Amino acid sequence: MLGYNRNRLVRHTIAAAFVITVGVLFAREQLGLRATSSESLVVLGPLDALSAEVGQLAPDFVLEARGGGPPIRLSDYRGRIVVLNFWASWCGPCREEMPEFQRAYTRQTEGAAPGPVILAVNVLALDAREPAEEFVDALGVTFPVVFDETGGVAEQYRVRGLPSTFFIDVDGVVRRATYGPVFGTILPDGIAAAEAGAAS
Repeated sequence: MLGYNRNRLVRHTIAAAFVITVGVLFAREQLGLRATSSESLVVLGPLDALSAEVGQLAPDFVLEARGGGPPIRLSDYRGRIVVLNFWASWCGPCREEMPEFQRAYTRQTEGAAPGPVILAVNVLALDAREPAEEFVDALGVTFPVVFDETGGVAEQYRVRGLPSTFFIDVDGVVRRATYGPVFGTILPDGIAAAEAGAAS
């Protein structure tokens, strides 16, 4: 019963924060204040203090991979930049940003050297398997997708709104966190921050 109440509280908190996130982004859009990459951390102000901390080791996890492959462990990607994205199928901004991730993934798989790992975490505790699968198929997503069934990983990262994206360097340290959809230069700038962070 305690676990049920805890999961329910996590779901309600994330849902409420999502509504606030969308409201803020909508207001900014209507006022012509769409966030630039340099503003991406201040769109929601105090929420940044609640997330997985920039400059700290990213919490490790093991989650079920889409398609029945072996479970994916975040730390298995140590040595590579990781773009970690939390999403749900009902999330309009998630649908808006997913093609950005797919284009980046396609470009890096065509390159000679391996590029950043793009890992999409579906917060299944706030979603359902069938629409999540349909979402991925409809958008032609080919990068790794995993399912956070209990919402425990979203809780570890203290995700308070969807979508949320974390840029993790080769040492497993979070170098940037972005709330709301990734568009424009936010993705390349986040990757650059992870690359620069690892070199510092």
